[in-house]
Amino acid sequence: MMTYDRSQAIVSSILSLGRALDLEITAEGVETAEQYNRLRKMGYPYFQGYFLNRPMRSEALEDVMRPVAVCGV
Repeated sequence: MMTYDRSQAIVSSILSLGRALDLEITAEGVETAEQYNRLRKMGYPYFQGYFLNRPMRSEALEDVMRPVAVCGV
């Protein structure tokens, strides 16, 4: 994704368009810390991808999220 200037321009344009339309934008397919950090610096608020977690069943997601809910996040 971040290998070429064109790719970065597209990703930036998608974020700008989403903001202009008052949409919540999620960066999908985030697979590396480098991608995550660059997208975060660009202003993406939400992320999805293997870097954050592998696909899982809904029951497993509940187990992952339970400690977060206890912390009030």
